[in-house]
Amino acid sequence: MPRLLAARQWTRAHWRLGAGLAGGGSIEQLSGRVALGLIGAIAGNAALGTFAAARTVLAPATTAVASTLSFAVPEAVRMRARGDRRVGRLIAGLSLALGGVVTLFAVAIGAAPDSVGELIAGRNWDTARVLLLPVAVAGAALAARQGPRVGLRVFERSGTVLRLSTVTGVIVVLATAIGATTGGAEGAAWAFAAAHVASTLAWWLGYRRWARADARVPATA
Repeated sequence: MPRLLAARQWTRAHWRLGAGLAGGGSIEQLSGRVALGLIGAIAGNAALGTFAAARTVLAPATTAVASTLSFAVPEAVRMRARGDRRVGRLIAGLSLALGGVVTLFAVAIGAAPDSVGELIAGRNWDTARVLLLPVAVAGAALAARQGPRVGLRVFERSGTVLRLSTVTGVIVVLATAIGATTGGAEGAAWAFAAAHVASTLAWWLGYRRWARADARVPATA
């Protein structure tokens, strides 16, 4: 039988961690939607459609990237619990591999015959290919962010996750708005990409801070 009292105790013990992680995820989702809305409001629906079409082309790769958290976090937690210092290699390798997947997928789509792009984006392929490069840069940056995201969850640093999500969300929204104002769809796409590259660097700096602190803790046998 479920133990309701134990469930209540577990919730109280993990409330702060869960709230920080959920809040960070919600802020990132919201900032992405606001950025898209600003592209449409500033540069017009045609610009928004072009940007959205380019993102659709990369959807198979970015969806695969998002799914990695479901196995990467538990595995990294188990490694750290065993005192396995290779968890840092796992996190770095995860970012490198996922960033490579998005990059290779974008290169393959860009070099493939038009029929391949049309298979994914349909009649929007001719529109999507215009912004494929900046959208691929943004996608690769987001993929490379998965490593520090996993690491901060392993270290249970939900406050850092929340702060990074807030700061980077603001950067993405402001950069996209400025890009859309000055350069339409292309300006918005490149500003969006630059913001995500900068945000990924910030996530890595945040992760490295706690990784160094964790390394000073003696490993358990």
